[in-house]
Amino acid sequence: MSESSLPSSFSCKVSMFISALILVLLSNKDGAFAVSFGRKLTQAQASPPPKLNIYRQAEAYLDGLFDDYEGAKAKLGASNFKKSNVLVVYMCYERAEVIRSTLTSLLMSQGLEEYDLIISQDGVGVDGTLYVLDVEIQETLNALYIHHEVNLCTGLHHFFVKKFAFDIMGYEYLLVVEEDNGLHHQGLRFLKEMVELSIEDKEIGLVSITDLDNALLVDDSRYNAAVLRADVDIGHLWVFGVHKSRYDAVSKHLYDYYKVIKGRDYTHTHVYPLCDWIRALHKEKGFPKDMPLSQDAYFVHSLMKEGYTKRFLSLVRLFQPMGWIGLHFKQDPAHFYTTYGQGMYEGQIENKPFEIAANAEELEKLKKDAAGRLDVIYQQYLGRAVEQSVSDSVILRLLIGRMNAVELVRDIVNSAEHRRRMKEAVAKHLVQGQ
Repeated sequence: MSESSLPSSFSCKVSMFISALILVLLSNKDGAFAVSFGRKLTQAQASPPPKLNIYRQAEAYLDGLFDDYEGAKAKLGASNFKKSNVLVVYMCYERAEVIRSTLTSLLMSQGLEEYDLIISQDGVGVDGTLYVLDVEIQETLNALYIHHEVNLCTGLHHFFVKKFAFDIMGYEYLLVVEEDNGLHHQGLRFLKEMVELSIEDKEIGLVSITDLDNALLVDDSRYNAAVLRADVDIGHLWVFGVHKSRYDAVSKHLYDYYKVIKGRDYTHTHVYPLCDWIRALHKEKGFPKDMPLSQDAYFVHSLMKEGYTKRFLSLVRLFQPMGWIGLHFKQDPAHFYTTYGQGMYEGQIENKPFEIAANAEELEKLKKDAAGRLDVIYQQYLGRAVEQSVSDSVILRLLIGRMNAVELVRDIVNSAEHRRRMKEAVAKHLVQGQ
């Protein structure tokens, strides 16, 4: 993206980083770190007794917070923190190199000054968490750093974030960004506007930025504000937003899941007995028999159970995924990127989000443009036009949020037809060269 295309506020924030104060930490050796940028907090309360294992410590820590909301605010430094009705939560663990990069990108977000920001860092694990946040924060932001005293793992951590935002603090909007995602400077504001677009739509349970890279099929400069209506269980919840009304509808279900997993090793969700307990809960709720055991899957199926069967999904990707070093994945980088790609939209979004399917003219233009782009790909790699049935299938999958152009091109390049064409081209070149 050219320098001239950057908004002035974006450039100003670069300057803010240069002059921003270094984060000052206030911590209790045995307690949670709780730092508010711009004011000091009282000491955190004592940790659970050391005789408990780390999973029981996490249970005692969270139950203590959930049993006393005012006490939880005091312990976490949030008693007088709330200034907005929108809470942004950046969730992270201990990967310093990725946190310094992705948190910095979030801090460059347009409109972040209008929201409250909490950095929620998972606590000490079996091997100990070595990294303590050292990223510079703009003085203009209302931000709070919570370094939990114990390791919550993803299941408990995500439940804490939702319950803290809506029940303890009383926010209306929650926007979540996980540590392994570098954010487009307009991504956060676009996400907030997507939630606003969804509030009156009784089908939409949450909104998210797409994790798929379809830049080869979409004129992203034209459709960067387009939003798809997708099944609520499509895609990862790496960057997502939800309204309090949706949380209220499913909070009882989420608490039931919390009761099953607390005090347990969440990394063993697929191992007896935890997997059997989670499956039993799925059966009790009437969820699909073969659904994943993760908290994300449980969350979206809870929304479905309450009638929120769809989500709004951005058509273009407004974050750069780095999941191979993040919270969920332990894949080789090359393997990760052959699935998710490395691209992120680099332009400027001028319009508010709009549902593309609700605009017949724009929808037809999008379909025609995508079909033309797909034909170019076929001509490039296979030397022929794309079949109409294939084109129709690709466009349908694109419009319902199930298309991944990175995997599409990978499959074309790895196809037997492409290999035959390359062999013929090489042989022809060698013959002509003689």
